[in-house]
Amino acid sequence: MNILSIVGEAAGTIIGSLAAAAILCWLCWALFKLVHHPEWGAPTLLTMIALNCGSSVLHSEFLSMTFIFSALAAALAWPEGRAWRADRARRRSNSYPGAAMWK
Repeated sequence: MNILSIVGEAAGTIIGSLAAAAILCWLCWALFKLVHHPEWGAPTLLTMIALNCGSSVLHSEFLSMTFIFSALAAALAWPEGRAWRADRARRRSNSYPGAAMWK
C-alpha cells in the first residue's frame, strides 16, 4: 500500500502542476490579449519565474514543477503570440474600404 500511495502522490503532483501551469499560461495570454499584445505574456511569465527562483517558495515540489512546466509552455507560446499579433495587424490593414486597391 505504501508504494501505491507514493505513486498516487507523484501522479497527483505531476497532473496538478501541469494543470496549474496551463492555467497560469492561459491567464497570462488572456490578460495580455486584452491589450492586444499576447506576445508579452511569455516574457512576463518567464520574468515572474526568474524572480521566484531565488526565493524560498521553491522548496515546494509542486511549485518547482509548476514553474518548470510554465517555463516550457511560455517558451512555446512566445512565437505563437508574435504570430497572432502579426496576423491581427495584417487583418486590420485589409479591413478598410479600398485596401486592396493600394496593394
